Amino acid sequence: MRGWWFPENVSEHGAQVDILNFFIHNFMMVLFVGWGFFFVYCLVRFRRREGVPAQHELIHAKPAKYIEIAVIVVEIALLLVFSMPVWSTIKRNYEVVDKKQAVQVRVVGEQFAWNFHYPGPDGVFGKTSVLKMDAGNPLGIDRSDPYAVDDIYSRELRLPVNKDVVVYLTSKDVIHSFGVHVLRVKQDLIPGMEIPIWFKVNKTSEELRESGAVSYSVDEASRMPSYVAMQDVAGKDGTVIVKKGDSMTEENTAALKAAGVTEIRLGDRDPIEIACSQLCGLGHYRMKGIITVESAEAYTAWLASRAPQGSGAPAPTTPASTTPASTAPATEAPATGAPTTPESPAPTTPESGSNAAPSTAPATEGQPATAAPTGAPSASTTPTQP
Repeated sequence: MRGWWFPENVSEHGAQVDILNFFIHNFMMVLFVGWGFFFVYCLVRFRRREGVPAQHELIHAKPAKYIEIAVIVVEIALLLVFSMPVWSTIKRNYEVVDKKQAVQVRVVGEQFAWNFHYPGPDGVFGKTSVLKMDAGNPLGIDRSDPYAVDDIYSRELRLPVNKDVVVYLTSKDVIHSFGVHVLRVKQDLIPGMEIPIWFKVNKTSEELRESGAVSYSVDEASRMPSYVAMQDVAGKDGTVIVKKGDSMTEENTAALKAAGVTEIRLGDRDPIEIACSQLCGLGHYRMKGIITVESAEAYTAWLASRAPQGSGAPAPTTPASTTPASTAPATEAPATGAPTTPESPAPTTPESGSNAAPSTAPATEGQPATAAPTGAPSASTTPTQP
């Protein structure tokens, strides 16, 4: 990820973007050098000289006309042959991608953080509501929606390698930009809009970290806190001083110097980063996200570890109102007027829309609800007028 050219490409469509940039940059270089020489020639050729009168008539030169026509032709070719097909591949391929097989993620930007919403095993995003947003639920995922029961929220974007990814971008406040340089992806996030983009990563984070690893002196390594050791480093007695994956802290650097180690191989701890590419406020500089690309097995295990507790089986694939009675949960409230037994009371919450009084008294915070005595008026019952 160093050098005079772009960082390493790890996306399927990235090669097309690099070819396009290669042609554009070289074409601009030819124009810059050519017009530069022509400018210097004009300065020398038409400089003021004694005994040489100024020429006020326009010069009609055919070579200049042909050069201008050639430039126009090349620019049209770059637009129609290179730019537009690449744009179509990046922006429109999500329409032909099999959504059931692809990884789908909602990416929501805010000042100054990234939020990631996975649909869970059912593959359907649950409802979200601004009214439900709080510190513990930044996206306002409505867990009462059957499709949101298994939804997963994360501050880190995890993706499997060699699999289509469809990302739906939106913003909670101002315009942000989802920029991932190694994926050759950049797209603005507009509040009130959901913009889909598509890509496929063909190398894991560990592989990218290994390919970009470089050996540094211990003094240089001490100034690189965002890099990690790529292998165990042992002293002369065989004792491991720095383990693979350790950061170059002051303690580790001092231990390496004390052991006589002069060089260490380091790699970027987070080789795939999301950089907000739009100035979005005073904290714009720290709006960085991390993407971890791993094997399909590791990705599946991570999803399982992040599944909400109590989600149980995947959410139903049909609306709750059409769920057959035989498959309804055992705790489902009975129909209005149905008798209830003391062993399995079915309290009705205000959200259900029923006018029946609850069978339990309101619970005080930190205390369980207590059953109302038989025959006693409910707390919500209106007193009889004298």
